[in-house]
Amino acid sequence: MRLNVSAWSIRKPIPAAVAVVVLMLLGLFSFRSMPITQFPNIDIPIVQVLITQSGAAPSEDPASPSASATPIGAARPTDDMTRTSPQ
Repeated sequence: MRLNVSAWSIRKPIPAAVAVVVLMLLGLFSFRSMPITQFPNIDIPIVQVLITQSGAAPSEDPASPSASATPIGAARPTDDMTRTSPQ
């Protein structure tokens, strides 16, 4: 026998409505009890991409590996966001 929640809720709407009201009250209570701080502690996500290029000399332009790793049409980050170091 299949449990058909929608058919049961149509036949008996009171329990479904009570469940919705209880869930709304629990959500409102939880939302109001959350602490509010002016400066919350957040962790800024940092992504590090390491590209190794075999046969590359240290005298080459350090931006060349990152230029070849960027796909065509992708959003290019600004220079202050990009940090490239030769290995």
